[in-house]
Amino acid sequence: MIVLDAEPGAVLPAAITVVIVEAAGIAFAVPSRLVERVTPPLPVTPLPLVPDFVDGLVGLGGAILPQIDLCRRLALPGPDRAGGEIMVMLAAAGDYALRVDHVISLATLEGDTVQGFEVAGAPAGLTLDHASAAMVAGEFPWRGRTVLLLRPERVGLPEPAGRATALMVAGERRGGAIGALVPAAAAVEPLQIFVVARAGPGLYALPVEQVAEVVPAAALTPVPGAPPELLGLMQLRGRPMPVLAPAALAGGGGAGPGAVPGVLMVICAGAGRFALRVDAVIGVQRFALSRIHAGSGAEGRAGYLIDAAERVIGLLDADRLVSPAWRGLLSPAETALAVREAPAPARSLLVVRVGGEWCALEAAAVRRLTGWRPLLPVPAGSGDLAGLVEIGADVLPVVDLRTAMAVPAPIEDNTALVVVSHGAGGWVLVVDRIDRLVTVPERALETVADPAHPLAVAITRIGDRLISLLDLSLLLGRP
Repeated sequence: MIVLDAEPGAVLPAAITVVIVEAAGIAFAVPSRLVERVTPPLPVTPLPLVPDFVDGLVGLGGAILPQIDLCRRLALPGPDRAGGEIMVMLAAAGDYALRVDHVISLATLEGDTVQGFEVAGAPAGLTLDHASAAMVAGEFPWRGRTVLLLRPERVGLPEPAGRATALMVAGERRGGAIGALVPAAAAVEPLQIFVVARAGPGLYALPVEQVAEVVPAAALTPVPGAPPELLGLMQLRGRPMPVLAPAALAGGGGAGPGAVPGVLMVICAGAGRFALRVDAVIGVQRFALSRIHAGSGAEGRAGYLIDAAERVIGLLDADRLVSPAWRGLLSPAETALAVREAPAPARSLLVVRVGGEWCALEAAAVRRLTGWRPLLPVPAGSGDLAGLVEIGADVLPVVDLRTAMAVPAPIEDNTALVVVSHGAGGWVLVVDRIDRLVTVPERALETVADPAHPLAVAITRIGDRLISLLDLSLLLGRP
């Protein structure tokens, strides 16, 4: 019995029609039902961090497919070959383009003419290693030649395919199909979400639920006799709020009211609210439980995190940060309110500017924020896909929100990239500016259905700004 595909039970039928091709002087065949089309060579976009048998990405019919070189996939001897012909292969793990030297013919043969393949009896000039031999289902004679019948599912990309080789094609959506390089879904540890910020030489993090909002720095009123970590008081919407320096909590001394202001993270503690002055908010990041380490809790520190770059990030706890030395500075009315009222349902949002409009994304979907960096090009006809970008160890697809919202703009100093999670992997969105992280009560979100703004599902007002909440599934397709 000849097993044709990788799946158990996919045996060779009584008669089969195959496409016969040649690669490195050897004849191969694939079932014709799995060949969508044959095309001349297409422009290829090379990719970093992929196996050597992956030429790159090709655009075809509005989709983007990984292109596999059959010679290199089977480790066939001989120099690298340019040109050839391309077969678009249908595979359960993801369609792909297969490059061969040339397509010879279409043939129909009886199933019993296909014999089991033995490496020792391979055609002259063919040497296959164990992995390559597993891609061959059998062999049969044809016009005086021995033809090797391939298992297309095994010739395609392995599943899972590693950190940057799990290629898939997204389905049709608004604006056309998008082909994307998306890390494959895998069984992972439970994740916890933190807001990470930089203050001086150190990195600090707080659980996302403890960060109410991020606001621009404001003038501070010094507090005589205050401890080193207390920089002063600020006014936020008419209420006084203590402002702390995270570096002082770690023993580095206070920054002083005259220091470079940075930004303020408004923190929710059981006794009320206060602010941390930091140089910059790096972003919202997810950490597996194995990367979270408990500590003694001294000086407001709950432990530490280890990020993907193996950096140590101090983990702060809002309740432990509240010191008896300045607890009384919290507004009594605010303290009473925090104790008396159960928190109303709210959503944490990242506010960004797109063209002249203020928009928001669900903070829970945001993985990372980073400045602009050049994109890897993609083939023409790639729909809304603006390119690919290397973020850490991943190569991710990029969608320009400005283009998607019909407000294209040039790249400027404030142009930024927002890495989001959607479906099985990550995507990157281009925005004109990252503004702040805010917490908005559910009751402040008004559902909308505006044909002129099809990505917005709700609006809210923060100060004098009207902000549109965007739905990633309308932009990127349903996960």
